[in-house]
Amino acid sequence: MLPAGAAQPKKLTDENPWLAGYALAKRERIDWKSDGMTCSGVLTYPIGYDPAKKYPLVLTVHGGPVATSTWDMMSGSFCAKRGSAFALSSRPMRTEVG
Repeated sequence: MLPAGAAQPKKLTDENPWLAGYALAKRERIDWKSDGMTCSGVLTYPIGYDPAKKYPLVLTVHGGPVATSTWDMMSGSFCAKRGSAFALSSRPMRTEVG
């Protein structure tokens, strides 16, 4: 929760205390333009990410509308632990046949 006027969120629960001993990958939303439409995705950084280094990137493209757009926790974590970045992209839904 982010109290009004606060700069940092306030932790309300500790639902998964066992995760405290694990290095978790940083994730952030990314947006870009394609064919005049705004697309979005989630970028998972490698564990121990250093902005001065270059990393391989594994890209999963959402196939919509028959597939769902998720953060794909397992794939992102698998790549991050092995030193790769992982991006799951999701394009805006369009009418598709077949």
